[in-house]
Amino acid sequence: MEHGEKADSPEFWNNMAWELMRRDAHDRAWEMCQRGLAGYPDAPALLVSAAAVLMRLGRAADAEEYVQRAAVLQPDSAVIWNNLGLSLRNQNRIPESLRCFEKALSLAPDWARAHYDRAFSLLISGDYLQGFEEYEHRWEANEVERPGDKDPVMRARLWRDQNPENKRILLYAEQGLGDAIQFLRYLALVKARGAEVVLELQPTLRGFACWLNPRCEVGNGDVSEPFDLHCPLMSLPLVFGTTPETIPEPAIFSIDPETQRKWQTRIPRGSETNVGLVWAGNPENPMDDRRSTHLRIFEPLVRQSKVRFFSFQVGSRATEIDEAPYRALIEDLRPELTAITETAGALMQMDLVITVDTMVAHLAATLGVTVWLLLPFAPDWRWLLGRDDSAWYPSIRLFRQRSEGDWAGVVATVRDALTTRVSEKQSVSSE
Repeated sequence: MEHGEKADSPEFWNNMAWELMRRDAHDRAWEMCQRGLAGYPDAPALLVSAAAVLMRLGRAADAEEYVQRAAVLQPDSAVIWNNLGLSLRNQNRIPESLRCFEKALSLAPDWARAHYDRAFSLLISGDYLQGFEEYEHRWEANEVERPGDKDPVMRARLWRDQNPENKRILLYAEQGLGDAIQFLRYLALVKARGAEVVLELQPTLRGFACWLNPRCEVGNGDVSEPFDLHCPLMSLPLVFGTTPETIPEPAIFSIDPETQRKWQTRIPRGSETNVGLVWAGNPENPMDDRRSTHLRIFEPLVRQSKVRFFSFQVGSRATEIDEAPYRALIEDLRPELTAITETAGALMQMDLVITVDTMVAHLAATLGVTVWLLLPFAPDWRWLLGRDDSAWYPSIRLFRQRSEGDWAGVVATVRDALTTRVSEKQSVSSE
């Protein structure tokens, strides 16, 4: 308890709730909010906290009710209007969410968080020109510094509209592995404008980047080497004025022949359908509790005949396969996926990859493998709304939840689609 804070006060219950949220103990955080609101039903901060907890619990409609009550009590609070925008966006009510973010910005024009949150609603609506402009506020909103932010010389070299011809440009990853793979497509455009590229990626991706076409220099983590301009990979859509209609094709990779031969021998393609599975992403992603599921949800799917299932799941959630009653129906590739180049080689032997929104989806789709992507009701901005194809990857088919948390419904739809696909393959094979 902080100095001067009463054991029974709105501040006490609010701080208890946020402490539990930081530990991902959302059910207990909700209990703290309920206890606090029982005594202080008109405490705006508690109402906002209750809404935040409910959104983490996948209850955006309930969250809206609480933050609406807070907005009545404090109509001049930018924080409350921003949170109302978030609750509406999590219900896919995008125009309404944008009005709330704009209200928040009218009250606090320089607030980076509201600009950043507005960016996601703009992007998911397909307004990439405004959306990527607002997305530049991600650095201040998340309190992250770009390389060189403290260096006036380097800060002046941030690439925006300068002519890059004959210039040495440092391009660098900033977020997850999937994000980096997705935006590597811009490398060809940068090279086409006559630039010499130095590419800085997460260590995991460096070996894979050596297969990139066109070739470029792959860095070793030292961003102090001389360069003329620099740009984060996820700022390149802004530099090139990307719209959903002008998204470049995915990056091209020349798979190492030795790796390719190894996996062709290890997992041959034949009459059976090879299907890769991934059910969970990086648990540190703030959207992970929404985008990831559990292997048990896939049970109706894996009890398919004429299908060979392979698990590409890694990390702590991979152990779910060890306890699954249908363990014998899935071949666990975990011990062999020792590098992303190995994962790429194995993916090339799949007829289909069925996955939640993870790096594997980006990797497989970039390699041209057919991907069925399972999405939460309120998806990430890059998948847009109301469509079953992807503006970013021709080989991706989207399967969306029809309501919050309805993974069973998504898997049922995927199971029917897989049954049809297998039947069609058998018909072609028998002709």
